[in-house]
Amino acid sequence: MPDSVLILHGLGRTSLSMAPLALGLRRAGFHTTLVDYPSRRHSVEELVEAVVAPRVEALGHHSERVHFVTHSLGGVLARAHAAMRYDAGHRGDDSRAVMIAPPHAGSEIADLLRQRQPFKSVLGPTLQELGTDPDSVPLG
Repeated sequence: MPDSVLILHGLGRTSLSMAPLALGLRRAGFHTTLVDYPSRRHSVEELVEAVVAPRVEALGHHSERVHFVTHSLGGVLARAHAAMRYDAGHRGDDSRAVMIAPPHAGSEIADLLRQRQPFKSVLGPTLQELGTDPDSVPLG
């Protein structure tokens, strides 16, 4: 079976925003999985445990490698997943990741919006974790 690609959208988006990328990857011979996840309702850790890790595990039964194509928050989730696997003693499997605009250094926009309504309510707990302060997930 061809390598699998797990495709993760950004905060407040849906998998439809990544559909053109999935189509191109399928045409290139990859098995693609577009993932819809509740990006505004849960923390990064919760999303990794409930969404990303189970999908990677399931795809790993059918493919030698599982790659990632991500946008924004999706890149943070992929990196957090890799950190969890590495901490668990998992050895690398030559998987690759293409990350479009991941806020790995934190987001100054998140800093501005996370204390303001309606953004604080609408974008949920994930927004609270994406700032530039030392406690933010991208910097941790």
